[in-house]
Amino acid sequence: MSLISSVLSKASTSNWIKSGISVAAGKSVIIVSNFFIFYLLVRVCSENQFGTWILFTSIYGIFEVANSSFVNNAIIKYYNDFKSEDRGLFVFNALLFTIILTIVISIILAISLYFIDHIYHSETLNTLLKYAILLLATSSLINFGNCIEQANMKFKGQLIVSLIKSSIFVSYLLLIYFLKIGFTLNDFLLVQVGSNLIAIIAVYFITAKYLSFTFGVNRNIIIKITHYGFFTFGIEVIGNISGNIGQLIAGALLSPISVGLLNVATRVLNLIEVPLQSIAQILLPKGVVALNQEGMAGVKTLYEKSAAVITAFMFPILILFFIFSDQIIIFIAGEKFIEASILLKIILVYSLFKPFGRNAGVMLNAIGKTKINLYMVLIPTAINLLLNYWMIKSLGVIGSPIATLIATIVGFIFNQYVLYKIANVSFPSIIKLIKSYYISVFNLARNGLTKREAINRL
Repeated sequence: MSLISSVLSKASTSNWIKSGISVAAGKSVIIVSNFFIFYLLVRVCSENQFGTWILFTSIYGIFEVANSSFVNNAIIKYYNDFKSEDRGLFVFNALLFTIILTIVISIILAISLYFIDHIYHSETLNTLLKYAILLLATSSLINFGNCIEQANMKFKGQLIVSLIKSSIFVSYLLLIYFLKIGFTLNDFLLVQVGSNLIAIIAVYFITAKYLSFTFGVNRNIIIKITHYGFFTFGIEVIGNISGNIGQLIAGALLSPISVGLLNVATRVLNLIEVPLQSIAQILLPKGVVALNQEGMAGVKTLYEKSAAVITAFMFPILILFFIFSDQIIIFIAGEKFIEASILLKIILVYSLFKPFGRNAGVMLNAIGKTKINLYMVLIPTAINLLLNYWMIKSLGVIGSPIATLIATIVGFIFNQYVLYKIANVSFPSIIKLIKSYYISVFNLARNGLTKREAINRL
């Protein structure tokens, strides 16, 4: 009991751990609620409706990521470069940039509707994307507020926003499920827009103390955000496309039902991504601090430890999911999606490499190597795109995860080489750290460590 008390005491005094807990809580809400939403969707929707909705969220997600990624890291990185007397000017220009960018992305979305209709030939999908401009506008304001809060090393806002948005949509789906009321996919979209409007009010009250505005357009601030955001924009958009390539191509070459199968298999993975997303989110400000205080040696240590911790956590879970893939698919989606089991097995194999790629990208952004990071994402994505098209055409839906596995391994080799050259990151050192973590846990379980040893190892 004293050991637990000591660990809790350490957690309560560590900014790193407290930030991690806050972010993990927010990510947990998102992932758990998304899974619950998915669980209800596969039961209230037909297979065709489900596949169409997944296609919509995949396509819309590209535009939303394009909109948010251009400003996210730039706001977090430069916010603290401005002292209190100049910060209001930065906040105003960052908000102005966000609004203008949202208008531009919305116009691009509207223009893209012609091409999307030509590819997918779905009137329902096109209608959803027309109304998605409302969703994009509200999401951009929520994202701006969250970025300002994160720049102040606070993360509670994201948790509250997640609770608001997910609880409203889940409540609506539960009404449909239990009361058997009629619905259209357009109704889903309108409910999400409504929840975003409520979330905007919450974000305002959470971030109001940080929102001091000094009106006036500052060319230097706009240029800074644009220059930094351009590369992170490219990285995040390409990464998002890479993660959805299989679904997008399957929807075009096969059918919405094949999109549903891929999504079911991929959705299982989301349940174990909480630590991956949480640590990645707090690595950016931590990476900036490590570079300033310890140079590349601090970046090397931070990357190796974070990659080792996440991989050590994920590996046993991935093994269990691989063994019981059939049972998991039946439990979450029913027997009509049992074909997704083999897809899940392949997805679980390449998921083992995800901590390395995700953390490598965040660390490169933190040390200002956004251009290198762009290339590091672009090359595997191009390979993934070509392989997905060829393999889905040749093998059907199973070709998608096989193509992504090959592209992921190529990306893994590339990012480890880049980090070795830049920060002397050592993959064997990460393996040794993973081994030491397992040994520590084994010893703690078998023989017990002293209180001091246990806390130090944490």
